[in-house]
Amino acid sequence: MKDFHVTWRGEQFTEGKRLVGEVSETGIGIPPEDQGHLFSEFFRAKNAKELGIQGTGLGLAIIRRVVEVMNGEITVESEIGRGSTFKFAIPVYSNLRSRQNIRNKSIIVLSTSRVAHGLVPHPRGLQWYRLFFLPPSHQIIILT
Repeated sequence: MKDFHVTWRGEQFTEGKRLVGEVSETGIGIPPEDQGHLFSEFFRAKNAKELGIQGTGLGLAIIRRVVEVMNGEITVESEIGRGSTFKFAIPVYSNLRSRQNIRNKSIIVLSTSRVAHGLVPHPRGLQWYRLFFLPPSHQIIILT
């Protein structure tokens, strides 16, 4: 069985503050030659395909896009047979117009895993987000 570890922290850096997240798991690991392509759409690591691990190759590509839209960065460190750690950092600016009340907002997690099931603290520690896990048969349409 795989173990997952999730950490969150705030950091001060030269341009302000940032939210830093880290997700580690003790899975099969990702070969070094595949790590550079890992965030590309429809890419699947060779060892995952060989072992019959299910997936579309879209999850990390979507995560990368979300992090980049927020002017953040995401990286991966992995070792075959030991697992992987994904780290992201997102700038937090105090003068954003979106400083509206976020109480009672929800996060929808597109995952079949319930590893992070429950409540997740807001980065400022004042509010809590609710997580909703949807089965793969559900669709979400985002209109902007």
